[in-house]
Amino acid sequence: MSVMAAIDTAVRLQLARDKPAVVWKYGDLMNAAGGLAFDQASMGTFLQDVAARLKLDTPSLSYDWNRSNTAECLQSSVYVLIGRIASDIDRADNDKD
Repeated sequence: MSVMAAIDTAVRLQLARDKPAVVWKYGDLMNAAGGLAFDQASMGTFLQDVAARLKLDTPSLSYDWNRSNTAECLQSSVYVLIGRIASDIDRADNDKD
């Protein structure tokens, strides 16, 4: 699976777990105004959970969620968030496998 597909899957699975009653689209913002109603604390938890999902993937992806600015993530659409996560994947570690 490509890196972008793995991130997309991890984000979608985590959204389904965290927000099962919310029907979302890729253009929806992660914050309350966008309908997904994450705040700074819950966005950090969401990113941690996505990182854990990516670590369990095969091949494992190393995503240091601490590098992601949660305030910027809140203002992002789901689609942009996937790109932000991709930019924080440590590709050097992943290339060693």
